[in-house]
Amino acid sequence: MNITKKWFPMVPSPLNFKWKDVWLKTKVKKDFDLIWMVWHQLVAINVWCAKINKNTTMMCPCDLEALEFMTHRFWDCLKAKATWEWAFAMHRLHTP
Repeated sequence: MNITKKWFPMVPSPLNFKWKDVWLKTKVKKDFDLIWMVWHQLVAINVWCAKINKNTTMMCPCDLEALEFMTHRFWDCLKAKATWEWAFAMHRLHTP
């Protein structure tokens, strides 16, 4: 099945994820759980919520004035960027 068609309009086109990385043996259970939830559209994003409730805006509450697609929520959103920066900083602290 074409991922872009399945997820329209929740992810932008073209979609360039490395789906084979899902099956790497080095992933921990939490990674699999999150990937499974994203794959099955169980993470509520505003674009999806607006399809159900017309009073919901499709825009992300961050200051970027962007539609809240899945990729925006986990990568481009200001809160996501801050979380990634924190995670990388913690990784550097704990890496010998």
